[in-house]
Amino acid sequence: MNKKISALTIENASMNKELFLALLDNEHEVELNFSGIQDMDMSGLQLLISFMKDAEKKQKKVVFTGGLSVNVQRTIELCGLVEHSCEQAASLAQILRAV
Repeated sequence: MNKKISALTIENASMNKELFLALLDNEHEVELNFSGIQDMDMSGLQLLISFMKDAEKKQKKVVFTGGLSVNVQRTIELCGLVEHSCEQAASLAQILRAV
């Protein structure tokens, strides 16, 4: 399944949740490319954390790729998940696995 996500925000949380659940049901390995995600708020971050936990329970491999937009970086910093800038999606995946 190849679906582009431009934002992980409260406005599209329900749609993104359905997409993430479908990916976990239908794919053995899921790649989330963050290069097209321009905006993320706290609900998007919570959705990603939930997605990572569900993937772990279902023994699915999740890979984050691409760079993080300034808005996504700002959300991560404001939530206190990092002490310094997090510019790459792979780093975000490591952070979320530890949550």
